[in-house]
Amino acid sequence: MKEYQKSEIDGWNRAIYQELLNQWVWEWFLTARLVPRVPREDPAIFLKEFRTKLLRHEGGQVGSMGIFVNGEDGPHIHVLMIGRFPGGRTLRDIDAKLWSRKMSEITRNSCKIYQVDEENNRVNYVVKWKNTPEGHHELLTPWGRILEKTKIWQYSGPISVKREVHNEN
Repeated sequence: MKEYQKSEIDGWNRAIYQELLNQWVWEWFLTARLVPRVPREDPAIFLKEFRTKLLRHEGGQVGSMGIFVNGEDGPHIHVLMIGRFPGGRTLRDIDAKLWSRKMSEITRNSCKIYQVDEENNRVNYVVKWKNTPEGHHELLTPWGRILEKTKIWQYSGPISVKREVHNEN
């Protein structure tokens, strides 16, 4: 496995992004491989098509945040999602396997959607060194007004980040 440069500033960026992501109680974790194309398509195009199909079928609102990674595993996205639907439903009430297949059709590659709960919090996975190699990842633009309505706490200022040696397997 290729070792990517692990700089102190990159560690700060991860810690800040992790704190940002922890402001929500996420319901779905979507991970999808993207077919490399020339010219490279914006990964947000795939997410827009996915959200459009989901909302047309289920109604309601969704919000998402995530990253695009173009490392040695090839281009892929990791996205955390939250949703509110008619009848008090959330994304936890929606068939994740069905929507994994629909996203696979959109990307023409593999996709998995996992339910997120307290024991299965995927925020740490999104921000770990392997998934955010310096110079090989981009943050996806947060999407959905629901994000502002569903925050569980507000970021209140600078965070403290411990200096430590990061050993990723």
